[in-house]
Amino acid sequence: MRATLRAAATLAAVATLIALVGATGAVAQDRPQERVNVDLQADGDAIVTTVYTYDLEDDAQQQSFANLEDERENLSTRYEARLWGVAESVSNETGREMAIQDVEATFDRRDGVGVVRLSATWTNLAAIDGDELVLSAPFDDGFDSGRPLVVRAPEGEEIVDTSVTPTEQADGQATWSAEADLSGFEVTMTTSGGGGDGQLAPSAVLPGIALLVAGGLLAVRRRSAR
Repeated sequence: MRATLRAAATLAAVATLIALVGATGAVAQDRPQERVNVDLQADGDAIVTTVYTYDLEDDAQQQSFANLEDERENLSTRYEARLWGVAESVSNETGREMAIQDVEATFDRRDGVGVVRLSATWTNLAAIDGDELVLSAPFDDGFDSGRPLVVRAPEGEEIVDTSVTPTEQADGQATWSAEADLSGFEVTMTTSGGGGDGQLAPSAVLPGIALLVAGGLLAVRRRSAR
């Protein structure tokens, strides 16, 4: 509970960093979609990427997006600090040593849409259990990002079991909709890697990270149509 309250308090401070106004509009099928991507590696590390999209239909919106891009370094620094707080809580809970590395904020514009991607490598996010990789905390308790969660197995590996039925699953990738209840979330994947002690534990850390990716970091009026 203390970890969750601490994360919520720090995220509230980050919310004052950005105010970007986006117009409401229909979302075309071929346009980037807001989501949380978790790309696993065989050693248990993962690249966690949160994708935000914004309408850029007039000069004011485009200028606001440009101003946001100017804050790239500051945004990355604050994102890293907040992720570290959640990672430390998960590490204490699971007994696995974790770190947040290679934090990056990237910006893209296409077809009148601005795209912000916040990404970081989270070491030991998944546990190695024999020849399997298991992802659970921090997504298994209170995670509600308001956008789909996409989990990808390491290259060449497969997802063999999920405790929560995904909305879509194919080719080593599973997607849960923004409305999915992820309570008790656990994903098991095959892995040809090794190492680690495979310590598993249920999560009690979120909604800390959910607040982080749901909008505590970017205080905005986003595209309302998904």
